[in-house]
This record gives sequence, C-alpha cells and structure tokens, in this order.
Amino acid sequence: MFDLTGQVAVVTGGATGLGSSFAGALAEQGADIVIIDVAEDTEVTTRRIEALGRRSLCLHADVRDSASIRAAVKDIKKVHSRIDILVNNAGVVEINPAEKQTDDQWERVIDINLSGVFRCSREFAESFMIPQGYGRIINIGSLYSFVANNSRTAGPVGANYNQIIGYQASKGGVLNLTRGLAAEWARYGITVNGIAPGYIASGFGEHIEE
Repeated sequence: MFDLTGQVAVVTGGATGLGSSFAGALAEQGADIVIIDVAEDTEVTTRRIEALGRRSLCLHADVRDSASIRAAVKDIKKVHSRIDILVNNAGVVEINPAEKQTDDQWERVIDINLSGVFRCSREFAESFMIPQGYGRIINIGSLYSFVANNSRTAGPVGANYNQIIGYQASKGGVLNLTRGLAAEWARYGITVNGIAPGYIASGFGEHIEE
C-alpha cells in the first residue's frame, strides 16, 4: 500500500486492541515500532512486529503524566534518532448517566482521551518532529467526535451506550485539537490528521450491541 521502510512509528495504547492492530499494520509497511502503554504485557504485539522483521520497543508510560512521557522520549532516543509517525490511540470510557457521572470518571476520560493526545503530540513534536522538519501525527477520534447515539450495551451496566458523556466530549475535543495542531504545525512539515472509527470487535467495544 505504501512504503515506510526506515521510518519509526510510536503507537500509544499499542499493547492491545486497535492499538496493536495499528502497530502491526505500520510494521507490515516497513516501519519500526515503539509501543507506549500502561499495560505490562506487550508480548503478543511484540512477536507480531518482530515476525515481520521490524524492531519493536515497548515502554511503560502513562499519557496522563507529562514526566512519564518525557521519560519515554529519553528512552526512545537511546534507540532511535528520529520519530516519523505518532498514533495517539490510548483511550478509555466510563459508562454512567450524565447526572450520575462523578468528577473522577469525567476527569479520567478527559485526561487520557483528550489531554493525553495533546501531551504526546507536544512532547514528540518538540523532541523529534519540529527539529527534523517532518512528522505525521494521527489522532484516533471516534464516530462520537461528530454524533451522539442510542446504541445499547450488553455489559453489566445495562444502560444506553450514549451514557458516556465524558467519552463523547473528549472525542469531540480530539477533533478540534487535530484541526488546531494541523494549522499550527504545518509550517514545520508536520501533518496532523484524525481517524473516527465506529464500533470495532475489540476488547474496548465488546459489550456493544445494536
């Protein structure tokens, strides 16, 4: 489809689910992969990448913590001289009616899904992409970046799956954050784009039914 030979891609939340698929797809096209995740077990994704003849570096870091991301950047610099692609995939959801949503639930979702995208974009742009005059940032939004929905959950909550107000707000924010960064960083040779997946058969969306 396209050739990424010699390029290095970072995927946040890359240990499982869609993140693992993104990492594998980029490796199939020739990129070496750096996975940033709070999960400790990255063996399955690592094996898939290395079976393709690509290098895999897995780092434990939390997108909620700028110091954690900066530490990951330092570790990356020990192995790679450049980062060409950043996929901001890490995300969570809290299911609860808006009137019952707690501050902790709201802040956790916004902090990971929206602020985490900004933190990672900032750190990798400043440390790699701006100095090298090139970068490709891909932010993973959602169909909820654009709409609300009345789909149902088969999970234990038993409520409308549109009872995810924090998730919807965060993904709407990702959409305009993507636009803003794209406008600001174009002069550095950095493109910033978004993908808005619908329901995917992964661990994240396994409780969804129509």
